[in-house]
Amino acid sequence: MSSPPPPNVPTAVGAPATPPSVPSELGPVRCIYVEPHLKLFQESETYANLVKMVERITEALTMFPTADADPNPIVDRTVTVLKTLKKSVEDFPVTSRPVRFGSPQFREWHTHLSDNISTYLSHITSNAPLTSPPSSELPSSHLELRSHLLISFGHPTRLDYGTGHELSFLIFLILVLPPPPPPSSPP
Repeated sequence: MSSPPPPNVPTAVGAPATPPSVPSELGPVRCIYVEPHLKLFQESETYANLVKMVERITEALTMFPTADADPNPIVDRTVTVLKTLKKSVEDFPVTSRPVRFGSPQFREWHTHLSDNISTYLSHITSNAPLTSPPSSELPSSHLELRSHLLISFGHPTRLDYGTGHELSFLIFLILVLPPPPPPSSPP
């Protein structure tokens, strides 16, 4: 983060006065507990990168015809993985029996996703075949990617949707895509 918090920052019950400093090899960790933490985040390089990514996506969708865009192999491979995941949902049909806390089939599908995440990440980052058997170990560079991609699809226990999962997918894209070229004007 760009600057330390002001002294004597008021905190919520149980919230640290300053966001924790966590080694990246542990994956994403919650660091925003109270308003001053949010302000620090909004001044950070990570926040600036998120805003740039949203601007890139907006520009790509509104300014230029997609037929003229240069294909990006990482985007193509990510789309292939997303289509594969969409198709895999069919392997976990919803049952008609009532359940109190979400669909057990979603938990099973999420386990399937988690079990195969190394194959998906290898395909996205290095074009490894999607038919490769899942690896039990991920390269250290994939640990953060794994966390963000898994979180993008919801939490298997809480079964909550739309509570930051989209943001996790944006962070995943920021991590796998190369920095954008300088903006150009439309033809």
